[in-house]
Amino acid sequence: MILECGFGAGDWSVDVAEQYPNAEVIGLDISPHMIPEELPENLDLQVDDLNGDFTFPSNHFDVVHSQLMAGGVRANRWQSYLKDIYRVLQPGGWCQMVEMYFNAQSDNGTLSPDHALSRWSSGYLDAMHPQKDPRAALRLKDWMTNAGFVDIESRLLTLPMCPWPSGMPRMMVFETKGIAQS
Repeated sequence: MILECGFGAGDWSVDVAEQYPNAEVIGLDISPHMIPEELPENLDLQVDDLNGDFTFPSNHFDVVHSQLMAGGVRANRWQSYLKDIYRVLQPGGWCQMVEMYFNAQSDNGTLSPDHALSRWSSGYLDAMHPQKDPRAALRLKDWMTNAGFVDIESRLLTLPMCPWPSGMPRMMVFETKGIAQS
């Protein structure tokens, strides 16, 4: 059994259901508006609010995938959200969290505070706080540890958005979707 929290357009859930036709895949999202018309038979996309307690029984899923939920999960829900994920995972199960921290910054000082991207980033972070936690990606490892997870691997990947450093392969432009799909 595989659970995706926040399926969005359903891409990840559909891909996993097609790759593993013998697995039962369930996707949860608050919005029914992007559910694909045709779904694999082993995929059930359900409309549910992840800010409420999970109704699944304990030890129910082998894998739980949660992606880009910082804009959906309330700031005061994150720790109980992760405890719910931990509870519904079978012992030895796998949890994959993929979050983005939308903090536009420059490693070389070329992104000034008055740059449009800097202003957008600041406005986005301010607009989300305090109802949402736009910095959730930075806290996930600690929250997962507190929820009971072990063997946690955390990676922070930078996503170039402005002029590229010299020698940077241009093909990385096309990897943005790959980062989100991982």
